[in-house]
Amino acid sequence: MLGEANGILGVGDVARARDDDDAARSHFRQALALYESVHRTDNIALAHERLARVTGGAERAAHVAAAREAWSAMDLPDEVARLDRAFG
Repeated sequence: MLGEANGILGVGDVARARDDDDAARSHFRQALALYESVHRTDNIALAHERLARVTGGAERAAHVAAAREAWSAMDLPDEVARLDRAFG
C-alpha cells in the first residue's frame, strides 16, 4: 500500500507542476488516506505539506498544523523549522 500511496503522491506532484491544483488536491488526499492507513507519520506530514500548497485559508492552516504536529511527534525540529519557513 505504501508504494501505491507514493505513486499517487507522485501523480499529484505532476498535476501540481502542470498547474492543475484540483487534480493535485485529489491525488494528495488519496495518498494521505493511504499513508494514514499504514501509519506512516513522515509520509503523512509530507502529504499535508503538499495539500497546504494547493489549498487556502482555514484548510491550508489545518494542513500546516497537521504537518507540524507530525514532524514534532517524530522529534524532527529541522523539519518543523523548514515548514515554518515555507508557510510562516
